Amino acid sequence: MFDSHSHIVTADTGSYPPAPLTGTLSKGALDNPMPAERLLTLMDENDVERTVLVQRGTVYGYDNSYIVDSAAAHPDRFSAVCCLDALAPDALATFRYWTIERGAIGIRLMPASLGAGVDPAKRLPETDWFASDASLRIWDEAIENEISICLFFLKFNRQAGLVALLSVLERYPDALVVVDHISNLAVDEGAPEYGIDASLQALSAFKNVTMKLSTINLNRIDAAGLDPALVVRRIVDVFGAERIMWGSDIGQTAGSYGDMVRAARRATAQLGDAERRAVLYDTAARVYYPR
Repeated sequence: MFDSHSHIVTADTGSYPPAPLTGTLSKGALDNPMPAERLLTLMDENDVERTVLVQRGTVYGYDNSYIVDSAAAHPDRFSAVCCLDALAPDALATFRYWTIERGAIGIRLMPASLGAGVDPAKRLPETDWFASDASLRIWDEAIENEISICLFFLKFNRQAGLVALLSVLERYPDALVVVDHISNLAVDEGAPEYGIDASLQALSAFKNVTMKLSTINLNRIDAAGLDPALVVRRIVDVFGAERIMWGSDIGQTAGSYGDMVRAARRATAQLGDAERRAVLYDTAARVYYPR
């Protein structure tokens, strides 16, 4: 298996001090940390060959040092996707530092308003953080350097974000785009679409977009009393297995790694062998190692 979305946090706050986006550390983040060495052990125990380390912005903000250091130390097992503020004055230099100099294979754009401690009432569904003219400089740079761009939407900015993303995709048909957690899919809406609304289905027309199916999605499917295999079957029918990849979200979502791996296998039970391999391995390998 290839885990496309894991988070690591170390107890070594001297070498890697927390610097969350809003100055408020994600609750409990350091109570039971998931350092790189622990994750490697869990991967071995569960037959997971590789994982993508995604920066945990609510712990380290835009300082991606821990994940790029860990990826450099274990290049055969880890790779890094860094958080980036595309609106920062030095965004281009920062992009080049984390990708070209430090070896990150992807970037994750996210605004500070997604950080821990932000009053939900003050969150606005703005899209400048990835779709403004200033932000699009990063898209140009990412395409030139074959770096994937990951976007993370929450409920409050999902609809505005998906609409704005359509316009960006029309401008950048060659960008390698990953949408985290299937854009917070509202699975509780039930059959037959399971929350795959018109805005999300519109993305299926863009072959350069990949959806990340995570434990967050599978937990919500379970909570809604639905069969994960049926929901995943529908997701694959809309986007194609070659555009769906599994990610555990270990290090942020509660639960054991073994349970997350087993849940992913159960959720792909209605897929054919080739489809299942795509979701659990091949899609992530294609997106993150296109060469």
